[in-house]
Amino acid sequence: MRFIGTPWPPHRAGADRAPWRWSRQLRSRDRVGSPSVTPASRVFLWSVAGLLWFSSAHAAASDELRARVDAIAAQHLGPRAAASLAIGVHAHGREAAFFYGDAGRDLGTPTADTLFQLGSLTQVFTATILAALVERGIVRLEDPLQQFVPRGITVPSFQGRPIRLIDLATHTSGLPPDIPHQGAVLTLEDMWEFVNAYRLVRPPGSQYLYSNLGFALLGRALVRAAGTQGYQQVLAREVLVPLGMSSTWLLPELPTREKLAVGRGADGEIARYDLPSWPSFLPANGLASSLDDMMKFLRFAMGARETAPPSLLDLLERPRHRAAPYGDVALGWQVHALEQDQVYLMAKNGGMLGFSSLMAFVPALHVGVVVLAGSPHQARQIGGEILQVIESAVRMPGDIPDESVGDDPH
Repeated sequence: MRFIGTPWPPHRAGADRAPWRWSRQLRSRDRVGSPSVTPASRVFLWSVAGLLWFSSAHAAASDELRARVDAIAAQHLGPRAAASLAIGVHAHGREAAFFYGDAGRDLGTPTADTLFQLGSLTQVFTATILAALVERGIVRLEDPLQQFVPRGITVPSFQGRPIRLIDLATHTSGLPPDIPHQGAVLTLEDMWEFVNAYRLVRPPGSQYLYSNLGFALLGRALVRAAGTQGYQQVLAREVLVPLGMSSTWLLPELPTREKLAVGRGADGEIARYDLPSWPSFLPANGLASSLDDMMKFLRFAMGARETAPPSLLDLLERPRHRAAPYGDVALGWQVHALEQDQVYLMAKNGGMLGFSSLMAFVPALHVGVVVLAGSPHQARQIGGEILQVIESAVRMPGDIPDESVGDDPH
């Protein structure tokens, strides 16, 4: 186990062109979008970035955590299980990282720089781009998708009610989860032709239905709105550079695959990396990232350290719509009420042919976890077990959708 003691990244060269203005105050957020919180939940449990567990009491606690996480990981490693695991834990201002298995390709045990595919966890990055562009006045949540489509394409509506950006970001557009097709790739032209011919059966914004297609369209719309050459460029400008993330890429644009872990399918065989829904669906499930980068994003999402304006996180993480039976949905995030009053779990998981991922956190309790796994369906369960280890009051709801099913066409 390696402890992460690196402070939040400083403003890097070139970051002065980033759209966010940084605040150096540490924040404690309790309930997303809620002005009603208890005084106790506002107490800062830490005050210095980069704290290490160094006292004898903390050393004992870290040894116990290591033993518990080791035991959980051992249950999920094996020939027909995860080939490798990278796990990050954030608990009350302290962080620890754990690495297991063999990432393949002569990489050996994964490190904080090893890359894993994220699957549908990509969608919280697309949602963050949306929130950032809204914050800057470039788009509005209520803007219709029709404003950002190629010439000659008509986005379906229902009785005059258009599909808006917020409908895409909350899985309430009325569009199907995926596009049925034959072939090795799904071109942008194919996707737009499908949208042009599709007929809605319900008003947009009225009902939750998980849709990779919706987030694919949202990502393409944001590229057009931002005026960038592609998704990687707008992601870098609006999210990666401000957060100091240098290892998060759309897989087809990854400069080198030397650090990319090998994934293992449910049959135990080495899985391929690409999906037949690419390149169209890349903004929905196409990112690869490292644990180091994902812990930076976790700190941002939790509001735990130097971060974007509070209004941006409120815009991003405020519950927007019921997502029965999955709690509520924010922009890209699932929101789950825990048994304690006004305590909410934010979560997003995803999976690919040989990978799965989870990011989950409880702002009021200052705890969170990131799991990157070299197997298609295990990160969600591993993360739930670890959350309960670091905070017994947190139980991962059993009805969090297993979005890896939607990413895996088989």
